[in-house]
Amino acid sequence: MINHRLISSDTIDDLLNSVYRIIQEKGSEVPASRGKKQIIKEIIDAKLILTNPRARLSISESRSTPFSAFGEFLWYLSGSGGLDFIEYYIPEYRKHVTSKDKLTADDSYGPRFKGITEHQNQFKNVIELLKRRRDSKKAVIQIYDKIDLVDHLKDNVSTPCTLSFQFLVREEKLIMITNMRSNDIVYGLPHDIFAFTMIQELVARELGYKLGDYVHNVGSLHYYAEDKFEKNLSDYLDEGYQAPEDCIMPRMTKDPIAKFNELLLVEEGLRKGFDIDIKELKLDDYWQDIAILLKCHYLIKNKMIDRFLDEKEKFVNKIYMDYTDKRSRSITNANRE
Repeated sequence: MINHRLISSDTIDDLLNSVYRIIQEKGSEVPASRGKKQIIKEIIDAKLILTNPRARLSISESRSTPFSAFGEFLWYLSGSGGLDFIEYYIPEYRKHVTSKDKLTADDSYGPRFKGITEHQNQFKNVIELLKRRRDSKKAVIQIYDKIDLVDHLKDNVSTPCTLSFQFLVREEKLIMITNMRSNDIVYGLPHDIFAFTMIQELVARELGYKLGDYVHNVGSLHYYAEDKFEKNLSDYLDEGYQAPEDCIMPRMTKDPIAKFNELLLVEEGLRKGFDIDIKELKLDDYWQDIAILLKCHYLIKNKMIDRFLDEKEKFVNKIYMDYTDKRSRSITNANRE
C-alpha cells in the first residue's frame, strides 16, 4: 500500500506525535531488509514540514536527548567519519553500522559534507553559491553516492539514509529540503531533524536570511514492529502534547561559522579528556550555552557528578537547564537504586 502523507507542525514534539499516531494506525507491515524475521511498519512517500525549525528539541521525558543530538550534529559538520567521535555520545553506534577499516563508519556524513579537498567542500560551496546567486536552485549537498549502491551489493555495507539537502532562498527566508530513502521514527527521526535544522540555521544566519520551513521527505518512514519499539512509541504518546514554548532554541547569533569552528575545538578538547573551563572562553551566550552542555556531558561521563550539578547552573537560556535537570534527576534516582 502506498501511503502518501503530508504532515506539518510548528514544533518537533507536535510533528513526532502526529507521525507516530499515523504510522501506528495506518502503517503497512513489510519485511525489514536487515533480517528475514524482522517486520517494519511504514508509510511510503512521507513529507514532513517543521514550520519553526528552532522548535527542534523534544522536551518529552522519552525523547529529550540533547547530548547525543548535539554530538551527531557536530560529528557531521566536523567532517569526521570517526567512530570514536560519535561513540563518545552514542556508545552503541558501532553496532548499527559497518566499517571497512574499523575506525570510520562506512555511511558517515562528515566526509561527504567536506569532501577530500577544500574544493569539494559541499557545505562551503552551497554558501558561496547562494552569496553569489540568491535565487539559485543548484544549492544542493549530495550525501548518497553511486558507489554506495555498488558497495552495498558487493559487501552489504551500510549506506546513508539521507540522499541530499537542498537550500532555497525565497522571500528573504532560507528553506531547507531534505530527501531520505529511509528513516526510523524512534531513534533516527528526532536526531535527524535536530541536526539538519541546525545546519539550516547555520546557513541562514551566515547568509543573513530568516529561517523558512524545514521540509523532510522520506521514501520509507517506519519503525521496527517489536515490543520494545511499540512500548517506546506508546510511552511517548502517553505523555501527551508538550508545551511549545519550552522546545524553541534561542536564535543563533550572526556570522555563526567562525564561532561554530571555535565550538568544534572545545568539543574535541573535552572529548579527548581536557577539563576546559567554559567561562574562560570568549564565546557569546548562544555558543557558550552549547559548550556548557558539552561540558556537562564530559563531567557525567567522567563521573564528576557534583561538578556537573554546579556546571548546569551556568546556562544563560533556561531550555538547557530543563534538560540537565532531567538528567540530574535520573542520576539521583539511579544512585538510590
